[in-house]
Amino acid sequence: TKLHDTLLHKEAELRAAGDIWSEHILENAKAYIMTIIYIVVTVTIGYPLISGIADAAGLRDERYYYITRFFDSLIYIWLPQINVMILRIFQGRNKRHRMVGRTVVIGD
Repeated sequence: TKLHDTLLHKEAELRAAGDIWSEHILENAKAYIMTIIYIVVTVTIGYPLISGIADAAGLRDERYYYITRFFDSLIYIWLPQINVMILRIFQGRNKRHRMVGRTVVIGD
């Protein structure tokens, strides 16, 4: 019947909106999990990203040591935001949306 088709269509729309909302809500949690994994791995093996690349490229001179550590520290500082951007790229979501807490307002 037409009512049944309308209800099925509305249910599909609501589920699609819920999928988008869940990606939005869980974004920060996923970004922090990615951050924790990055920190644990790089600290455990002793090669953060920039320092590891520099070492693999043969830049073992002391003058490179401090500059690579500086850039590695910037990655650690901005890693949650970097991971949010990575998630948004993979999910095809708006990259310019704010990166702060989410609020749910329920109107009756």
